[in-house]
Amino acid sequence: LPVMEENMRYVEGLINNQVAEGVSAARLYTKFSEAEPQKVIQLLKGTGLDNKVALVQALLEMKKTTAAHWITIYKSDKSLVFKKLALQGLGSAKQNASSNKFIGAILAKDNTLEKVFAVSSLVKNGETSKFFIPMSKESHASLRQAAAIGMGEVINSEFENILIKLSRDNDPEVRKQAINSLSGYPSDNAVKCLIQSFEDKELLN
Repeated sequence: LPVMEENMRYVEGLINNQVAEGVSAARLYTKFSEAEPQKVIQLLKGTGLDNKVALVQALLEMKKTTAAHWITIYKSDKSLVFKKLALQGLGSAKQNASSNKFIGAILAKDNTLEKVFAVSSLVKNGETSKFFIPMSKESHASLRQAAAIGMGEVINSEFENILIKLSRDNDPEVRKQAINSLSGYPSDNAVKCLIQSFEDKELLN
């Protein structure tokens, strides 16, 4: 334990001084159970995108990184690749009223890519599945498809009729995903819809 504490202090010193080894040290630092995400987040300021991505990937492995941390991270850079990683982290974190409000604000934007990233990051999070319903009504097919994926990951009887409707969508990729997701719903209506899908030639390609 004393050796671990000594190593922690050394790594924290590199991080605090933001020396050239700071990013590598930060990645090592995240392996310690005593590590605090905020110390790594501080390194995001004034560093290049490659370093930021490396730091965020390290933060993704830290269970201590909260929804509030991820919102701070999301706001620290405008790059879409960076935002995608931040939303991935946010989607895996325990949600609260503030994070739900933040996600809702992203989904209300006009930026389709950000919306897709947001919905895709939430597909396995039952706490945020309420966002799948409005996304299933979006005009952009990729958003409806992402919503269909989520409705297959988080099984909810409320989603079944929506998936049946999406199985008749104009976009074949949306229909295909809706059918895949409906396989997790054992009702007679779902089974009937799955059988009817065999007549959809576009789904056979």
